[in-house]
Amino acid sequence: MIPAHTFTSSLPLMVGWIEPDGAKDPAGGGEHKLGATTVGGRSVAVPDCRVWYVEPRHGMDNVSWNDVIAEVGRQKIPGLSVGKQIDDATLERVGELDPCSISTSRGAPKSRTRGSCS
Repeated sequence: MIPAHTFTSSLPLMVGWIEPDGAKDPAGGGEHKLGATTVGGRSVAVPDCRVWYVEPRHGMDNVSWNDVIAEVGRQKIPGLSVGKQIDDATLERVGELDPCSISTSRGAPKSRTRGSCS
């Protein structure tokens, strides 16, 4: 269980979580909640949860995958949802992060998990 906390980032990220009694993770299509966005430097209140994750806002305009990967590593964000916005080379770099769940919907849905997200 991850305790409630406040997440802040200067990057435009959507923040979501799987509640303690949630059935499945986002990669499995189960119960999860999207919380809010950090656009404009806003903070997001993340409740007690089994895992929480970020997803870059579509387009990311002036933000690169290097920025997102660095932010996930620096803040030890336990999950990253990448949607259809990522190429294979970048996905490989994401997979090198210390324990991180990766969800992508490019083509057939797949999930890759490294280590523990608690």
